[in-house]
Formats: sequence, C-alpha cells, structure tokens
Amino acid sequence: MWRWSRKAAIADFSTSPNSVKITPEPRLLLVQQLAKVSCISTLTAPLSKLAVRHHRSHSLPSLSRQPSPTRPTGQAEELPFLRELHKSQRRLPFTVDLPSPTTALLGFLLLIVLAVQFLLPQLPLPYRELFLRSYPKPAPLSCPPAPTYNPFIQDLYCRVPVYKPSSIYNKSPRSMALAAAAQRVALEFEYSAQDVNRGVYEFIREMDEGLSKQGATMSQIPTYVTAVPNGTEKGLYMAVDLGGTNFRVCSIQLHGNSTFSLTQSKVAIPKELMVAKTSRELFAFLAKQIQQFLQQHHGEHYNAHVERRASVFGPPHDEQIFSLGFTFSFPVQQSGINKGTLIRWTKGFDIHDTIGKDVCALLQTEIDRLGLPVRVAALVNDTVGTLMARSYTSPGKTGTLLGAIFGTGTNGAYVEKLDKVTKLGKGADVDHSTGEMIINSEWGSFDNHLSVLPDTPYDHSLDAESNNPGIQMFEKRISGMFLGEILRRALMSLVDDKSVPLFSDEHSNQNDVHSTTNIDSDSPLRKQWGLDTSFLSITSGDSSAGLKVTRQTLDNDYGISAASAEDAEAVRLIAAAIGKRAARLSAVAIAAVVISTGKLGDPQNIATTSTTEVNEDDVVDIGVDGSLVEFYPNFEEYIREALREIPEIGAQGEKRIRIGIAKDGSGVGAALIALVADKAMKGDVTRPAGGVEGFLGSLWSALNRNLRVMV
Repeated sequence: MWRWSRKAAIADFSTSPNSVKITPEPRLLLVQQLAKVSCISTLTAPLSKLAVRHHRSHSLPSLSRQPSPTRPTGQAEELPFLRELHKSQRRLPFTVDLPSPTTALLGFLLLIVLAVQFLLPQLPLPYRELFLRSYPKPAPLSCPPAPTYNPFIQDLYCRVPVYKPSSIYNKSPRSMALAAAAQRVALEFEYSAQDVNRGVYEFIREMDEGLSKQGATMSQIPTYVTAVPNGTEKGLYMAVDLGGTNFRVCSIQLHGNSTFSLTQSKVAIPKELMVAKTSRELFAFLAKQIQQFLQQHHGEHYNAHVERRASVFGPPHDEQIFSLGFTFSFPVQQSGINKGTLIRWTKGFDIHDTIGKDVCALLQTEIDRLGLPVRVAALVNDTVGTLMARSYTSPGKTGTLLGAIFGTGTNGAYVEKLDKVTKLGKGADVDHSTGEMIINSEWGSFDNHLSVLPDTPYDHSLDAESNNPGIQMFEKRISGMFLGEILRRALMSLVDDKSVPLFSDEHSNQNDVHSTTNIDSDSPLRKQWGLDTSFLSITSGDSSAGLKVTRQTLDNDYGISAASAEDAEAVRLIAAAIGKRAARLSAVAIAAVVISTGKLGDPQNIATTSTTEVNEDDVVDIGVDGSLVEFYPNFEEYIREALREIPEIGAQGEKRIRIGIAKDGSGVGAALIALVADKAMKGDVTRPAGGVEGFLGSLWSALNRNLRVMV
C-alpha cells in the first residue's frame, strides 16, 4: 500500500547550499512515507529535515482539509512533529484553556482595585476620609520639598512664589530648626475638608434659627428689599452715605446695559455736629448738602422744580422727584424698606436726641423744609448695597444671590424665600409681590460658642484681650481687622521661645547678610494690633530674590533689622497658613447660602426688577468686596478649593458659581435699592412665576437656552 519513491523528494543543492528546490510531488506523501520507515538512511535524514523546514515555513490549506489516513498496525513510533500535526487535526472547534495561577492572581487583584475605585466615592464623607488620610498625595515635583512632608505644609510652599534658599544656609542646624518650628505653627491653622463640611452644616442650622426667632446667634435681619436688579434697569437715582466722619452725595444714571454713570461729592462732618444737642442740627446739615449737590450737578432739574412749586400748577408729579437711598452705617432696628430707628451711635457720634427715632423720617423732614425734589425711598446697609451693585453689573441676566464683604470686617446679604422668614409678624410692612426678601445675615457672629470654628492659642488670646470678648468669633478669624494681630501673636510665640532662632543670631556667619538680626524695643511687633493685615498680602506674594521685599518691610515698618532669608521664609509660611484658613472659612459661609437656598438647582429663580424676558445662564452669581478677596494672593483660589470639597457642591457645582468683584455698595447699591423701592411702590416688580405658569415658563426658557446652545 505504501511505496517509497526516491523521486518524491529530490534536493537540488547545485546552486547554493542555502537554496533547496523540491519537486512538485505532493508533499503530504513525503511526510506519510517518512512516518512508515523505521530506519532512516543517510539520504532520508536530510530529507526529513527538509520536510520539517518546509512544513513550518509554509501554510498549506490542503493539509487541514484532508483527513489523516489510518496507520497500519505495528507502525513505528511517530516522530514528535508528526504527533503534533495529528493532534492539531483532531482538535475541537473551541478550546478552554485555564489561566496559570500567576495570571489568575493578577486578574483577581485587578478586580479588587476596580471595586475599590467604584465603591470609595459612594461612602459617607467621614469613612471616605479614613481611607484618603491613609494615603496622602505625593508632593508635586514642581514645589520645593518640605523638610518634614505634610500635605498642608507642602501646599503652602506650592502656592507662594518660588523661593530658592542659599545652599550655604538652608541646611544648617539653625535653619532646619527654624523651618521645623514655623511648620509646627503653620499646621495649627490647618482647616481640613471635614472641618469645612462640619462648618457648613452648623452655618445652615444657625441661618434657619435666625430666620425663625429674634435674638439668635446669627441675626438674619430682614431688609424689606424684595428684588434685585438684572442690568436692564434705566433711570436717574440718588444716594447718600453717612458712614463715619464724611458725608457723600451721589447721583447714578443707569443706562440699562449693566453700566452706569456716577456723579458724587463728599464733605467732612463738622466735629460739633457729631455731638450736637438735637437731631435737627445734623440732619439739616445733610439736607443742605443734598441741595447744594442738586444745584451744582442737576441745576436745570432743580430750578424747574422750584419754578413749578411757585407756579399755579402746584407741586411736581412723582416722576419729577428723585428717589434716594440712604446708607446709614450705624445700628438701627429696621421695620420697613425706608423705616428704621437708631439703636445707638458709634464712630464718634453722640447725639442722644436721635436714639429711638426713625432716621429716614428725620432726613425727609429736613429735605421737605428746603423744598427739594427728593424722596427718601430706602434705608440701606452697605452689604445689601454690595449685592445690588453686583446684580446690576454682573454678566448675563441672572440675579445675584449673595453679596459678601471680606475686608476690614465681614458680612453677607442674600436673597431668601419670604415664607422662610417666619419671625416677621403678620402686620409687617412687606411687599409680597415677589415672594422673596434680601436678608442681612450679620454672619460675623456665626458660632460664637465655638462648636465648629477653629480655636488656636493665638485666636483665644486675641479674643480675650479684645473690646468684645466672646462675640463676632467668625469675623475674628477671617477679617482684615484681626488677621494681622493673629500673625503677630504667632510670631511672638516663636520669638519668646529661646529654642527657636527666629530673628536671632549668635554671630554674623549665621546670617546671609553677614550681620545679626535685632528687634527694636519699641517694635510694633511687641504691641497689640501692631502688625497690619496688609503685611500678610505683601509677604505671601513676595517673589523677590531672597524675599527682599519681606525683609525690607520688616526693617522699615516693624523695626526688625537684618532679618535673614530663613526668617523671612518662616514668616511667609505662617502668614500663608493664616490667609488660607481665612479663605476656607469664607467658603463655609458662601457654601451654606448656596446650599440652603437651593440655587444650584434653580439659579434663575431670583426675583428681579425687570419685565424683560431673558434666557439665563446656569450660574449662581456672587458679588464680593473687600481688600482680602481683592488683594490677598490666592484667596479666591482657596475658596474654590474648599467649595469642591463639599459633597453638595462638588467640582461641577463649583464651576457654576461665579464670583465677581462688586464696588461701591454704599453708593451705586443704595441707588439701586431706591430703584427697587420705587418700583415696589408702583407695583412694577417682576417675580418668579410659580405653579403651572412657572413650570411652563421654565420649560420654555430651557428650550430657548438649549436651542441657542445648538445654534
């Protein structure tokens, strides 16, 4: 049956030993013949190698389609490559190969990692913190390494301008001891994500408490202002500002496109009028300044008014009278939009006859005595004015939710639902047309009992030695009036510690200016309130070589001569920590208002004065004013970082919060409040629609907005 044919495989080596030709005889017969032969001759050995090489270097479709013939009984043992060939022909159309133990283990570990990544974000914040705290983030490569790595300290080094210390001094025992002490003090001002969230929940609780009863920790004072502008308003309005030793008179022309023109004059209050015997003496002086302003800047209107009053046509119509906003920066008990009784005088004023009287009525009486075309339309708080000024000038048509002051002091005013202000009596003089009211929170008194606020030894001693211990505890940790004193006390704690070489050298070789540091005996650093908060901004933003600006300021303003670069770096680190804590505490107040009002879910639902239908952006607008938020390095960045750490806001919500500077709340803001009061009196204020009408309106607005995005 099987017959050997020498012609089946004849190798031709004549051309080259590396090139082999095989006759076109079917190759499978050659393989079968080789399997049958038990003893292979010297000729067949190279032939079998030749067959193997040919089999592995060519793909033969005919091999896989032909069934393998049955071997005769007693056939010799198959060669290994033939055994492999037969197995491949009998293989099933599918195979199940179990993975090796190593592969299985790696796959199992991969599943665990994926499960942890999916489940960890679902855990409540306290449990999530346990996992996150166990694995701190690595230090960014672009930041100078801290001697003892800590995420909070490392972040402070990263945010300030890069400073490369001298290689001669930065590794000395003295330098390392000073750096370690500065980091220890800076860590006392850490305010973690967990602390931020606890603060937000307590802030919301105190907000609700202040809306429901008098005498709460957070006052939550109703302002009787029931709408905010949206930039489309037009008209000429007036404002006056009695905030201290100066009196300012303004007229504001609103152009209807979020812009305005301001004309103003300012005059000092005579000292004798600040302690006058009667109210009339002071308020008659104020009315006289308004008259002179009208004669100088609006003479045509004023003269026409005087002529009309003297003619047979009688007094002017309402449209010929200026509506005026009265910014009165003294404690008052407000009972209407233009009604408020004086509680007490401050800032050097002492007129006993005025206490308990309506200050708006006193000013209006003196205006009427002079026959001026002016009506006192609103009593204004400067924080509420900040909210109004921002709402008019902000981009888009969305009404501003919050106006906040982060400067010498701190406060916030925001738009609240009227039905939540339950402490208002039924007989209160309130415009219900919008269903909303601006609330003056007076949040500087938040958490006076220190349940969630941080309390370092420096905070504690500052409060104990202040004029009002135990109150305004929130303000004492974030406002410009107090941050400089906190830094001063922190630095003096190191100066008084003999083991810490701050502002002290044993000899000149320890100082990079080859001198020894000295603190004058009468240095402001040794006196209460001796260090101004502006110094925090100076040192935190110092990018000069060797921190030269910080060292010059210490020398010129604070009597600290020849301060070393290491001294300046220690001061800058502690100042940065104090500023960062202040910003994160500020974020607590902002987040609480945003969450409590629910405006992230419905940012457009804020009553405005305009009847113009507009397509709103999905943003929550916040107006801020004050030297801290305007000039302190990274202040807004720190605020936003804290907002992202609050689950109810998160990274996506933080992107929708727009923070913008609002200026001149006591001037422009007061005029805008007069506008709102004027429109409320005429019944011309737009309110957010509710019920079916509100739903259909919101749906139509959403369709328009989506269509605009598509286009």
